[in-house]
Amino acid sequence: MTEPKAALLDLVRRNRVLAQLDVTTLAQLAGGAVRIDLAAGDPLYARGEAAERLFLVVDGHVELLLDDEFGNSTRIEMVSAPHPVGLMCALDRGAYAYTCEGGSTGATLLALPAATFIAALPGNPHVVRMLLAETSARLRRLIGQLSDLKLRDSVQRLAGYLVELTPVQTGAAEVTLPSEKRLVADRLGMKPETLSRALARLEALGLAHPADAVTLRMPDLSSLRHLYLAGDKDLAP
Repeated sequence: MTEPKAALLDLVRRNRVLAQLDVTTLAQLAGGAVRIDLAAGDPLYARGEAAERLFLVVDGHVELLLDDEFGNSTRIEMVSAPHPVGLMCALDRGAYAYTCEGGSTGATLLALPAATFIAALPGNPHVVRMLLAETSARLRRLIGQLSDLKLRDSVQRLAGYLVELTPVQTGAAEVTLPSEKRLVADRLGMKPETLSRALARLEALGLAHPADAVTLRMPDLSSLRHLYLAGDKDLAP
């Protein structure tokens, strides 16, 4: 059954950038929207395919992968609602720079016509500024991740990741890991077994203790941040 246009329009407006488009463009995007349901591992698009559509995640999450002709792949990012996928690739009318597939719990997306979005940008300069700001923030985040891979060991990267997840700056805190261990390991550029060893090292240092299967209790965020920045040479045991 065809989904009502009003419902599709509401889904498009959940994204803060798309919501700033003029009402005519929003209606055109909703009118051309196609709902896509992905199970875990289902492909949305492959690297190198023509970027003719942009996608909006409305439920669940998708995984972005870099792969090669030999079948090797690595996960570079996980995207959840209400964020877009493939938007920047569609802007230059080129090809998708990465492969996208349904995440571990599946995902629901809206496929939107890229040509409609691109044609509307000259009349919506504030949206262009928002896109530039979001692209800049994403670039800084990716540069930070690359710096961590080059400059910090697995324990330091895990410490920094936990600090990043925590809304407070000092004292004690608890965090719930947002995804399964495999995805956390991919996010930090390590294998799941390396992640397990890093968690064990943090526990030995007294900086993180499992409260349950997905929750970590951290008694001293300042020490955890120091570990991320300086390493564990001056820590015991």
